[in-house]
Amino acid sequence: MSIVIGSYTLTNPSEETIDYEVVGASYLLANGNVQHDNIQASAHQNISLSWKAVSESVRDNIILAYESLYTANRTYTDIRGDDFTVTIPPSRDRLSTVAVNRSTPLYNITIKMREVL
Repeated sequence: MSIVIGSYTLTNPSEETIDYEVVGASYLLANGNVQHDNIQASAHQNISLSWKAVSESVRDNIILAYESLYTANRTYTDIRGDDFTVTIPPSRDRLSTVAVNRSTPLYNITIKMREVL
């Protein structure tokens, strides 16, 4: 099964990392208890996808899929077939490519997305 971002079908990544983040704060009270003030009851998923040694055409397709997130939230279907609505993280610097071979251009590429609840 391939992954999908918006209307782009991509080859499966070499690695998928998901970090869970609860929006809110925790406070240490004078009596030693911790008070949690969560804005959202559910945790956001921060999703990182990495591909190793992919061709230039595969790299370009991944970049196009990521660029589609610049203007709107998209549906991301992961390797298990689960769907998430995703966007670009607030800092926006979440795509990187590295050339790993001079004779036949191959690239390592990583993108990061944030689940929209």
